[in-house]
Amino acid sequence: MAGYRQYSDGDVERLHFIVRSRALGFHLDEIKSLLSLASESTLSCQDVDALARNHLAQIEAKQRELAALAKELRRMIDTCHKDTRGTCTILRGLTTHAA
Repeated sequence: MAGYRQYSDGDVERLHFIVRSRALGFHLDEIKSLLSLASESTLSCQDVDALARNHLAQIEAKQRELAALAKELRRMIDTCHKDTRGTCTILRGLTTHAA
């Protein structure tokens, strides 16, 4: 076998599950929970749904945060007159606290 490992179909499926979960932004502890839930076919889907909804809420909160950051940075860039560093509105904006 020249040092190659043989994986079962189940191992490959599990790896795809993990890779897809990571691509969706799930953290390793969440993936562990999902794998545990997936391995028990008699459980209700309610726990999986709750975990997915919680993750979606976190993503949407992060989107709002990033949109606010982009808006503020865009405002700083738009007010830049490209003069000297002493009058740079971007640098000034970075040194002042905006509420």
